[in-house]
Amino acid sequence: MPVVVGLIACAVALAVAVAGLAGQSARGTRAQAIADAAALAGAFAERRDGDGCVVASHLAAANAAVVVVCTAEDRADVQVTVWVGSGALVGTAVARAGPAFSR
Repeated sequence: MPVVVGLIACAVALAVAVAGLAGQSARGTRAQAIADAAALAGAFAERRDGDGCVVASHLAAANAAVVVVCTAEDRADVQVTVWVGSGALVGTAVARAGPAFSR
């Protein structure tokens, strides 16, 4: 009987670990999607009126994420670092967008 209880405890621990890894992977994927969208929106806004980081931050916030770093260069390129989640359960991603050619 104690062996069965031990095996069940090991199986439960393994299932919890696998679920945690799957959740972390999903947060990372979601963070990357939000970072990509925020960088694209920011680059478009930067090219139009110079408010790229503001637009990127608003887009991220609308998707329950936070832009922790944003840089805009020469009214063209925008690079963002995005966090999704909180505490130990954070997904982080970096994305850059801008025109393929200079003006």
